[in-house]
Amino acid sequence: MTRQKLTFSKANRLQTPADFQAVFSQPLRARSVYFTALARPQDREDARLGVIVAKRIIRKAVRRNKIRRMIRESFRLNQALLAHLDIVVLVRCVLPKQPTVFFYECLQEQWESLAAQSQRL
Repeated sequence: MTRQKLTFSKANRLQTPADFQAVFSQPLRARSVYFTALARPQDREDARLGVIVAKRIIRKAVRRNKIRRMIRESFRLNQALLAHLDIVVLVRCVLPKQPTVFFYECLQEQWESLAAQSQRL
């Protein structure tokens, strides 16, 4: 039995504007009240993630960083499901102060939706 690699290294990040722009052109979409996830199939074996949290939506840097950490952690735990995808997660509105379990469930639904859409291609 092989052990699954559950890390979030530099290789798992969208780093350049060109990487983000490639996802924005003809993406697969998964939406919820709080997040929009855009994905694009790619040739790499592992998934890559980019997170966009606008300052005009979440004013406090501490809160923006907490949301980014939460999204990265959810992504890290679901990498196997999202193989061969480049993903950008956009925060759509102010997140209420609810338990993080609620947001992990919301993100889990989006990961599953993107994985199902990519399988149909």
